[in-house]
Amino acid sequence: MVPGRELRLPALFLAAAFAGHNFEEGLAYPAMRGDIAARVHELGLPWWSPQGAAFSAALLALTLAASAAMLWAARSPPTRAKRTLIRALAWVMLANVLLPHVPAAFALRGYTPGLVTALAVNLPLSLWILRTTRAG
Repeated sequence: MVPGRELRLPALFLAAAFAGHNFEEGLAYPAMRGDIAARVHELGLPWWSPQGAAFSAALLALTLAASAAMLWAARSPPTRAKRTLIRALAWVMLANVLLPHVPAAFALRGYTPGLVTALAVNLPLSLWILRTTRAG
């Protein structure tokens, strides 16, 4: 990577992936909410079941906050705080693949909101960012 800019690309990719993932969840969740609630109830699992509008508002707030943080981190010069912030969000995205998306897909026997971007984008991107932003 270009010296002095080694955090720019990971930060911008993270912001885009976070927004895309939350967009997928925001589109799919309201349409699937009833089916998800019924299956989770069948399994006897506790579940937070927000209305579609509340879920979309939470996703929007999270997306804006993460995007603002990543845009700040993308600005030169790179610092330890920016690297730590980028790595923290990459860990959050990686954890989000493992909990709840993959277990939810097994529990619901198929697609869950956000599954496609979690597996196809967030998983490989998070691993790449964690590898490329290691200190020293």
